[in-house]
Amino acid sequence: MALTTPAARRAKLDALLAEFAQRPRPVRVVNKRDFASQRWIDRALRALTLGGQSTYLTQYVTTLGHTIYVPDGFERWEPGAAWAVLRHEDVHVAQFERFGWLGMVLLYGLLPLPVGLAYGRARLEWEGYKETLRAT
Repeated sequence: MALTTPAARRAKLDALLAEFAQRPRPVRVVNKRDFASQRWIDRALRALTLGGQSTYLTQYVTTLGHTIYVPDGFERWEPGAAWAVLRHEDVHVAQFERFGWLGMVLLYGLLPLPVGLAYGRARLEWEGYKETLRAT
């Protein structure tokens, strides 16, 4: 990304967002704080971790189905970095299409119990990080 101009990186990001919107099942990129469900998750995480997880709305990108929830200030991220993150999250969109909601809840949400050593989550994230490496 360092070899391209800021304008070229912005154009690349805009093209990805346009491609998301043109899909048969569009992918939305929205601000996490604008959704009550995301604010509820933030409060639940704060309570469950006794305040240890207090940055859900401000630092983490979350994909659920065909919606990518971005943190506060995402619109100010460097376009090349935003593009790479959205490429990673697009892998999670494809995983939702492949496994469905129930499959993703089981793989991502329930299999990280200590008995499973987070195998489901690790496999899903590894697919995303492979795309991150390709993007960067």
